[in-house]
Formats: sequence, C-alpha cells, structure tokens
Amino acid sequence: MRSDDSICVVLEHAPGGDLFDYIVRHARLKGDEARRLFRQLVDAVSHCHENGVVHRDLKPENILMDAEFNIKIADFGLSSEWSAGEKLTESCGSPNYAAPELLSKGCSYEGPEVDVWSLGVVLYTLLCGCLPFDDDNIPSLFKKIKQGKYSIPGFLSPGSKDLITKILTVDPAARMTMQGIKEHYWFKDELEVRAVEATATPVEPPVVVEVSSAFTEAVAAGPPMAPFVVATPARCSGKSKSTSQLASSCAPTQSAWGRTTKSALQLLSSGDRSSCRQMRTGSTKGSTWRQYSA
Repeated sequence: MRSDDSICVVLEHAPGGDLFDYIVRHARLKGDEARRLFRQLVDAVSHCHENGVVHRDLKPENILMDAEFNIKIADFGLSSEWSAGEKLTESCGSPNYAAPELLSKGCSYEGPEVDVWSLGVVLYTLLCGCLPFDDDNIPSLFKKIKQGKYSIPGFLSPGSKDLITKILTVDPAARMTMQGIKEHYWFKDELEVRAVEATATPVEPPVVVEVSSAFTEAVAAGPPMAPFVVATPARCSGKSKSTSQLASSCAPTQSAWGRTTKSALQLLSSGDRSSCRQMRTGSTKGSTWRQYSA
C-alpha cells in the first residue's frame, strides 16, 4: 500500500518467532522434529530454485515460524536470479553458513549449490544445537570452511551423519544436490529410515578421550554425547580432540561482530538462553568479504 509520503508493506504474521529462537528453546531437536522442519525448508528452497531464485543467506535467523511452528523463509535481501549454465560472482551471506566457493576472490558459482551448503549447516544446527563451523576470528573461520573440517557428535544417527557429510562437501561438483537430499533415506519416511539404519554398516567408533569434569558438567543438561572428532566431508578422520580442546569450546569468546559471546554448547546447557540469542549471525557482502578472502 502506498501513499504520498510512505509505503506500507503488509506481511504474513509469524507468531512462532524464528528458527533460531526455536533451537535455543529446545537446545537441540530430536531427529523426527528436525526432519519435519528440514523437509519444509528443503521444499521451500526447491520452490525458489525452480522459479529461478537463489536465497544466498539461509540461516535460522531468516527462517520464520507460524503458530503451528511451520517454517517460512524470509529476508531475500541478498537473493538473486539464477539460470542453469550462468555464473554468479558476488560473495555474500552470513560467514558461518557460507559455502567454501563464496570465500575466494573472484568466486564463481551457479547458485543452488551455495543454498545446499547452507541447508547442511542449518541441519547440523537443528540436530546439534551449535554451528559446525565457528570461530571468533573471521580468517580462521574461513579456513575451517574451506578445509571442510568440523566436529560430528557421536549422538547423531548414522543417517543424519551421512546426509550432513554429503551436503557439507567442499567441492561443489561433488556436493549433494537438492534432488539428492530429497532421495536420501534419512530425509524420507521414518519407517524407511529405521529399516535402512538397522541394516547399515556400523560406523567405526571415535577414539575415546578422557573428558574433564568441567566439560562433563557443561553438557550435563543434554543427552549423553560421544567425544567430538575432527571430520571431513568424506569421512571421520579418526583423530580425537584433546580434553583441553573440548573444554575450550565452553570458554567465552569474542565474536567477529564485536559482541561478547559463549559457545552454544555452554549457553544452552547452562540454561542461559537469553545470552545465546547474542550469537545471531550478521549478513554481509562485497568488500567486507573480500578483505578476508584468499
């Protein structure tokens, strides 16, 4: 609606807030609920791609929820039209959710593949309650993303681990596509998931490390967790983090945006949900990215 001196935009009400707050309230989601929301998100993003639009800034803060806690994608401020075979060259988005190909000078990408990567980060966050790639130093964060190194908690199901690792593949040509996500057994019907996981080849357990009492107390609020292991998109490397490294993830850090934050793991387990909201990530593009790109 427009008048002589103002423009009024009428939007659909989203009384459920956003997905970020929903994750904070639940610490981390159970597999069935994470699957329900992820299915909706994938369907919504697929609809955008089929209509020639890539979002380029998918993250929980940009995913709103209705009264029934169904998702609605918002904030298309960094979106772009795309066409098969044509390349986009703008680096943009939110650093923690950005695909590796966005982090290099002179980047070139088609479009849907960067949304797929962001979907993988969102799925990880739904299931784990924390980010796969996080660092208070932007160059260090970009290095982790480009190398595809992140931690896979032992409590994730084999199916969710398999889907996450196939999405968070550094090489965009080898990365799972939207159609591949829809056909993955974890994404499909729950009964099929259970049947496949029951017959799946057992995953080699991570190397066990002695965990300090401080770290144990930090995660006491959630279900028991196996030690975190350094992983690549292809497979778990088998190298376990030291106790000091595990405990350090609970130490206060200074975010790249100048806000004092703590790790999601510590904030959620301590019940400090209001402080956890400070961990919202900012979106940016252009020169802000290029100064850190290699």
